[in-house]
Amino acid sequence: MFTFFHRKSKVVVDCFTRDATILEYVPIVKAIKTVPDWWKNLPSQKVEENSAKRPSEMNMKSCEGFVQLYKRGFAIEAWGDFNFTVTPERKYIYNVSNGDNPTEHVRKQYGKAFEDYEHAKLESPWLFKCEKNHYFHFGPMTWALEKYDFTILPGVCDYHYQHATHINTMIPIKKEEYSFIIPAGTPLVHIIPLNDSYDYLIKNHQVGEKEFFDLMSKPSKSYSGYRGMRKLAIRTENRKKSKCPFS
Repeated sequence: MFTFFHRKSKVVVDCFTRDATILEYVPIVKAIKTVPDWWKNLPSQKVEENSAKRPSEMNMKSCEGFVQLYKRGFAIEAWGDFNFTVTPERKYIYNVSNGDNPTEHVRKQYGKAFEDYEHAKLESPWLFKCEKNHYFHFGPMTWALEKYDFTILPGVCDYHYQHATHINTMIPIKKEEYSFIIPAGTPLVHIIPLNDSYDYLIKNHQVGEKEFFDLMSKPSKSYSGYRGMRKLAIRTENRKKSKCPFS
């Protein structure tokens, strides 16, 4: 008797940084490597079929939704200690031990959304490049961020035509000034492939300034930004495939 196994095709996601320290201490890793300690410390539970054990007696070790979530995708962790001080005047002071201060989107870009928050974009030191045009869900590592009330904004990205991994956040404005620190190594973003038919491999690299800048600047070379450059990139790919000069 022969058994045939269907092996998934492999897709490589190359992850580039200029910083040797970041590459050594906080590389891009599979999400399963970042399972929080509180979950690991729960007692193991093996539930047999037809078990009489009630749901109230079970814990999250048996939560299939949690397990399947962490089996997928990979994580960006805090690349330095992020120190925030937020004032009631809708201002914040930010300092990170390794990297640049965040940039902001002006409020008119998102209207009346998050009226009691201030936007901050964490300038990620990572660029991703995928060999094929695959889409990924980019969202918060919620189970690792229970101590914080800021919001990491989710979205869908591709890393074939654009390569940035900046993290958009909304910081709540409160009646009193407050501060918080996100320690280096804290899982921030969970990037999950939207096509489960492939096996995604992560490869970390350190590159020089020129290679990093060339990848980073691609979408900015068109007045219409990412969409315009993506359209031109698809056109170039189609031209390479076409053998007829009149097609």
